[in-house]
Amino acid sequence: TAPRKPNNTATMVKENAGTTPSDRTRRTRIALILSIFCFLSLYTMDESEFRSSNQESLSSSENRRQLISDNVWEADLQARQLRLKGSDLNKKQRLQIERKRMLEEDLAAGEPSANSNKWNAKGRGPPTDRYNGKHRFEDCVGLTIQACQGKINAYVASHKEDFHNHTSLNLSVRKLREETDTSYYKVVLTTNLEGTLVEGIYADGMIYYPWGWQVAGEVTEVGPWDCAAKTPEECCEMIQLDVPEMDDQGNYMACFVEEPVGGAHNPEHEDRAIGVSDNLGKIVRAPIYH
Repeated sequence: TAPRKPNNTATMVKENAGTTPSDRTRRTRIALILSIFCFLSLYTMDESEFRSSNQESLSSSENRRQLISDNVWEADLQARQLRLKGSDLNKKQRLQIERKRMLEEDLAAGEPSANSNKWNAKGRGPPTDRYNGKHRFEDCVGLTIQACQGKINAYVASHKEDFHNHTSLNLSVRKLREETDTSYYKVVLTTNLEGTLVEGIYADGMIYYPWGWQVAGEVTEVGPWDCAAKTPEECCEMIQLDVPEMDDQGNYMACFVEEPVGGAHNPEHEDRAIGVSDNLGKIVRAPIYH
């Protein structure tokens, strides 16, 4: 008798007894939904953790970059101060010693010498005359700007041959510096005609700041600085290192480079006179034709 084949149909019916096609479909859908939910949960968590980690990384990177920047600036400042300690900063000490020596000589002689005033800009008298030979309108001193303008035009109209045949001039007025000016914190660096080296108002390289420097309520005298043979950048760096503290008005000492009239960056004008007035609008320095 041939062996009997297994009845696969009967087996399948037995295994699936009690399970309908709709049950299997429902289970499949539930399993699929659970899988999608788990996947989305994991993705959302990973994305959140990634964002948090990335933000922390950026914040840390930003802080580190700032810290490095600060450290580099401080290290650079310290390095420059160390370089200057044996040179430029000692110059100031030598100037003070020299000033004391000359004052002692003056006391011993019983009369002041010309050198005794070298260290005080106020005591040194008027600045060096860089415009000797230029026409000055001396009659303007003490007048208002408007009155000065009229006096200049009247003179020029009757002396056209001396003013390139102009019958009038433009009066350009600079206000005398005062401690209440918004630019009080700037040191003026007067240069040579080319604008390459600092000369100062006395043409000897000495730079003065006319007022005290107030920090934490205490006013201290700063300067003078010997900037002979220095560029404006070198001179200003030395000054800023010598006076590194911010003052009580929130300003650090800065520099204003002033090139004489007639230089490449400050040319003469044949139709102009430059004068200086006080805060009341009165001429205090005779206008100069240049």
